This record gives sequence, structure tokens and C-alpha cells, in this order.
Amino acid sequence: MLRSGWGAALTGLAVREAARRLPGAEIDLEVEKWNKRAIRVYEKAGFVITDEYERRASHGTVSVFCMVWHNQ
Repeated sequence: MLRSGWGAALTGLAVREAARRLPGAEIDLEVEKWNKRAIRVYEKAGFVITDEYERRASHGTVSVFCMVWHNQ
């Protein structure tokens, strides 16, 4: 079964509202590398992976991507 959720649409709305409030802003987020579903949602909303690294989290050390959206 193919599922098409609301993630990309809601993420896009949030990004556009942030861009409206802060023209020229750059929005960045971290997502754990294993979370392919979230990565796809963020990419559909216009984010691109710009970096990858490890950081400490409450559940141990995790590998993450930094994803950035630029307000054009």
C-alpha cells in the first residue's frame, strides 16, 4: 500500500511561514541518518543535506544529517 502523508505539506507550510516572518532567513535542522522517511519529507519541502556528523543524544551518540533550507 502506498501511503502519502501530510508531512511534506505541513513542513512546507511551516517553512513558508518562517520565511514570511524572516525574509532571507536560513532554516536548518538535524535528522538522524537512519530516519529515511523524515529525510524524504524534508527534501520534498526544499531542504538539502549540507553536513553529516555525530552528536550526543539522550539515548547515546547518534549520526545525523544537517539539512538546510534557504529563503530565495
